[in-house]
Amino acid sequence: MVKTIIYEGGTKLTESSAPVSDDQDSIQGSSSTFLKISTVFPFVLFPDDLIIDEDKVTIVRRTFFASEEIHTIPIKDIMDVIVSHNIFFATVYIKRAFQSDLYQLNYLKKDEAMRARLLILDLVSRLANDTGEDLTSFETR
Repeated sequence: MVKTIIYEGGTKLTESSAPVSDDQDSIQGSSSTFLKISTVFPFVLFPDDLIIDEDKVTIVRRTFFASEEIHTIPIKDIMDVIVSHNIFFATVYIKRAFQSDLYQLNYLKKDEAMRARLLILDLVSRLANDTGEDLTSFETR
């Protein structure tokens, strides 16, 4: 079986789903990544990542060489996504249900931060509407 996934910028990647064992499947993960953005290097010495999948948002914080802190937020737990920006950069705040803290990523490119916000809110609304759509053909613009 071959499926086509459309990623950021309209680039089409084709992946064949060969039979994999349960161990390989759990290592590789079953959800497709819609968007991955990173903080801008000169302003953040060890760039952080924001990775948006069909069922979760992952924030990877790097504080030093070979050290990282990974926060995974299920889409169903996201209450709001806020973007604060200036002329050059933006900050993304993600509010999780039943928590008063906000997850924050600074020094993102402004257009990427806005795109990430719209994508996360769209995934949240699709989940809330429970339309049952297949998200493997989801296209980001």
